[in-house]
Amino acid sequence: MPCRERIFFVARGRPRESRLRMSAFLKAVEFIAQSQVERFFSSTVEELSLKPGWTADVYRPRGKSLGAVLVVHGMTMRGHRDPRMINVCRAFAGSGYTAIAPLYHDIATLRITVESIYSIAESIQILTKMPDICPAGKIGLFSASFSAGMSLIAASLPETANLVSSVCTVGTLGAIDSTVKFLLAHNNDIDDYGTMIVLGN
Repeated sequence: MPCRERIFFVARGRPRESRLRMSAFLKAVEFIAQSQVERFFSSTVEELSLKPGWTADVYRPRGKSLGAVLVVHGMTMRGHRDPRMINVCRAFAGSGYTAIAPLYHDIATLRITVESIYSIAESIQILTKMPDICPAGKIGLFSASFSAGMSLIAASLPETANLVSSVCTVGTLGAIDSTVKFLLAHNNDIDDYGTMIVLGN
């Protein structure tokens, strides 16, 4: 759909609904733009202790926060300080949200484990009990790729389901059989990264 048609589609409907849709559309454009460039709206970054031996980076917006978002990093040895995740966190802060990016040790060592699911769930529980981070007692969740699948499971557990206000996943897999088949096809158009993750697990 061409951009002008998308904007028209967003703007259709009743006046109040149209304004809300357009506002959400513009916020999304702002977020995407900020995540792709190195110049961001001002935000502060601080290290937060979730519990002994486990830390997270907190990106606070300029002014009052619109809410908190837990950012679960992908399978990279740089963990929560991978430049791509830093860009995403800064983009959330630039859009008015508090972004919290913990380091998940198993994920940073490129391992897909059940323990990672429970670590994500535990971070949800810890953060929603911190009034200065999450005053509403609920948190949004953002993740990508292999980590996104684990994040979806973590967000749906009985102990966390009522604590998660929204979920956004990018590039997660839906069916492991077709994913493995695709990755092992050795298609020259894809990066070997996904194949190496699957073979390593």
